[in-house]
Amino acid sequence: MFQDDGSRIKAGGIGIVFLVFLLALALPSSAALKIKVTTDAAGLKVSPDAGANILIRLPLNTVLEAEAKQGEWYKILFEISPGNRVVAYLHEQLAAPFDEPTAKDVPMKEAANAAVRTQAELTAEIEVQLDRCRTLIRQSGGADEALNLLSPLTARTLRVVDHARQEQISTEVFFLKGLAYAFKNDEVSARQEFRNMFEVSDAEARKLTRNVFDARITGLLKLAEDEFMGLAMEYAIEIVSDPPGARVKADGRDLGPSPVVYKTQTPRVLIELEKDGYKPVREDADLTQPSSRKSYRLAPAFFNLAVRSTPPGAKIFLDGKDTGSVTDGELLRLSPGPHQVRLVKEFYAEAQARLELAEGSPDSVELVLFVSSYAPHGVWGGLGSPFFKNPAAIAADREDRIIVVDESPVKLKIFNRLGEVTGGGAQMALGLTELVKPAGVAAGPDTIYVADAESHVILKLDPTGRVQAKWGKFGSDQDGLNTPLGLALDGEGNLYVADSGNGRVKKYGPGGDVLASWGTAGSENGQFLSPRAVAVNAKGEVFILDSRQVQKLSPKGEWLASWGRPGSGDGEFRNAMGLCVDAAGSVYVADTGNHRIQKFEPSGRSICSWGSNGKDSGLFDLPSGVVVDAGGIVYVVDRNNQRIQLFTAGPGALGGAEPLDGGTRGRPDRPLSRPTR
Repeated sequence: MFQDDGSRIKAGGIGIVFLVFLLALALPSSAALKIKVTTDAAGLKVSPDAGANILIRLPLNTVLEAEAKQGEWYKILFEISPGNRVVAYLHEQLAAPFDEPTAKDVPMKEAANAAVRTQAELTAEIEVQLDRCRTLIRQSGGADEALNLLSPLTARTLRVVDHARQEQISTEVFFLKGLAYAFKNDEVSARQEFRNMFEVSDAEARKLTRNVFDARITGLLKLAEDEFMGLAMEYAIEIVSDPPGARVKADGRDLGPSPVVYKTQTPRVLIELEKDGYKPVREDADLTQPSSRKSYRLAPAFFNLAVRSTPPGAKIFLDGKDTGSVTDGELLRLSPGPHQVRLVKEFYAEAQARLELAEGSPDSVELVLFVSSYAPHGVWGGLGSPFFKNPAAIAADREDRIIVVDESPVKLKIFNRLGEVTGGGAQMALGLTELVKPAGVAAGPDTIYVADAESHVILKLDPTGRVQAKWGKFGSDQDGLNTPLGLALDGEGNLYVADSGNGRVKKYGPGGDVLASWGTAGSENGQFLSPRAVAVNAKGEVFILDSRQVQKLSPKGEWLASWGRPGSGDGEFRNAMGLCVDAAGSVYVADTGNHRIQKFEPSGRSICSWGSNGKDSGLFDLPSGVVVDAGGIVYVVDRNNQRIQLFTAGPGALGGAEPLDGGTRGRPDRPLSRPTR
């Protein structure tokens, strides 16, 4: 049978229905009765079956000669052309016995002429469709449309009564379908359609293909013809894996490690690959060429994951279980899918990351650890010490020099990391005498800036403390300042000033020119209530501390986030005065009225806090400034205790709060502090 879905056509089977017609030519014309069609467009069928193809639809009152009746069907010898009569069938519900003709009756000859016209129209329509498909196949990208048109044509050819013409049309339909699939690079389907073409008529197929010169198409045609003729053919396929060395089986035969070559006489082969640590491969491969190559990229069944942290040495937990490894280390043979990595290090907040292990996913994860527990590391100055009188602000430069401003006669002091004074104090005669009330300080590689809250000016100093320039005046215009407090520098040397009395932050270039001014007095996002400290991280994001909260702005001054409110709980502030950002991006707030330091992630999530009111080491009395050097040492301006306290990662400082993630609680044993100066 010739089926519309393109399945195999048995040789000689296409015209089987119409053999009945041809045999009918030899039958004697011995009609037993006449019948008249009783309904319009009655279907005259090629066999006594409700689902059979309709040869022609007859008009009302057509008169026919019925040879016999088979059950519910009239058997009719129908003349489709002069001298060419075929057997056809009409259901009894569509006709009735007939005695005398009337003027309305349609003679059988006229019905036969209608059948001839119907056949001509059918073949003409099919030819138009074929011509359209030929054009589409010659065009780039027309193969899909051609296949949509060709599929129904396969069935329509069954209605062509002329066997030779039907065979010719069917052959071309399969040929065009094969070409369309070939242009879509579906060589398996193309070869199957070409084989169907040879099954219909090998003679017609050779006529159609004799002018094909495309090497790929002729190769597919040769394979299809050889399969049709039953000629044995050997296929050779090279099987390659990435990575190599996979165990290869073909049609169940063990071929050894890849790469291998397999030879077979069938165009389809079952290929299986296995390699330890990789997912197995199983595929039915269609061979379209005598010699071909199949390459398989193996997907890992397990994954290795490098886990790093800053700083290293953290314990690695995977999906809640201790792996026994520490950073920087590697976890081996992990299953694909979602996982959670958790890092635990003493004195640091836990860090977590969720990840999906799959082919092409990153094979490493790196996390930054934030110190969550601090211990006293030293004290500079103190009550009764000549070092400080009401220290106000602190800064650190890239060389880890620590700069402190206070209200003593020597308003600027420069220290090294050992607490030794290296500059600033002797510069009073060089211009610092005009510094009335220092309130903020920032230090770059070759410049120190100091804010004078009473004179409403900014002083620019050289690294030794010598005054180079100053700018500002009291006022609220572009050049004005009103009680400038905190200062900060970005990576390009631009200076940010918390212009407290004007409720804004001003950005200056290194030469003192105003580059931007952000904010107004108010409580909305991007507005400030008495801003008193400012800091800039490595991304250029700006953090501003005002009387109630911290706000985070983009490098362009766009509001990004905020956190905090008045109070004494975690993340709450009381008259906080100091702010800084460390190299890891953590944000520190000198929570002055609560006598403590609070530490936050860049997003504002609390990490830890330490300190309470008192005179002992680790306690504070109105801390007003904070800075972190490159080594992670935290320096706190303990204003009313007239000292600078130093802290490093370790057991919690005296009076400190437990880290908010449940980390190590403070213990009485602490590292030795540096000698009090």
